[in-house]
Amino acid sequence: MALIQDIVDDGFSGIPHNAITGKLEDLVNWARSRSSWPASFGLACCAIEM
Repeated sequence: MALIQDIVDDGFSGIPHNAITGKLEDLVNWARSRSSWPASFGLACCAIEM
C-alpha cells in the first residue's frame, strides 16, 4: 500500500522515463490490427484445395 501512496504523492516523477502506460486491451487491439496472420491464412495449398 505504501507504493501506491508514493505514486499518488509523487505523481509521474517517480516513474522511470522508459515506462509505458496504457491498458492491456489497447495493446492487444494494436497487435491484432497489425497482424499479418489473416493475409496468409487462405493462401496455403490446403486452404485452396478446400
